Amino acid sequence: MANPLKYARGLLDLLHFSDEVRPVIDPMKHLTNPNIRGAEASLARSKVRTSPFRQEPKEFYDPYPPQSYWASEGYKKERGLGEAIHTTRQPVEGFYDVSEDADKFLPVAREKVDDVLSTFGINIPPNERADLIISETMDMAKVAKYLGLQNRKARPNVFTQFNPVVPEFVRPPEGQFMSILDYLEGLEK
Repeated sequence: MANPLKYARGLLDLLHFSDEVRPVIDPMKHLTNPNIRGAEASLARSKVRTSPFRQEPKEFYDPYPPQSYWASEGYKKERGLGEAIHTTRQPVEGFYDVSEDADKFLPVAREKVDDVLSTFGINIPPNERADLIISETMDMAKVAKYLGLQNRKARPNVFTQFNPVVPEFVRPPEGQFMSILDYLEGLEK
């Protein structure tokens, strides 16, 4: 079998870690690993209520787009990530680099968030406003049809993906790499 981690021209080899092999890595499952905390969890939970208190239905401004997290070559695996590995290859240019967004989505996101806060008379701490702006920037990248995000300056070996991904190869914990089709066929036996 060919090495599933060998680079193809113009493609990134990406890895996703979980507790078990999954036939699809679904961004809607974000935050299901209780070991993941920090900036990702904070951004995913950033939202503000836009309906008045005690009014039903409750309405929220929640711009954060769910994402799955992937690593590239050179990534140092964080504690708390599972031992099952999933691989995919994606085009390098498909990922929006948030570290280089000085004048593309960020100013528009800032304006939109400030408009929402002003329209609904919402006052929040600066760090919560910043999380909403980043989340809105991410959503704008998704709407612009990027596959996901990267941050070359802060975390050059971490990528996110907005859409479900069927892995090309998988490695169960304490197992060997195999195609996802071989893995699924093995489950049927």
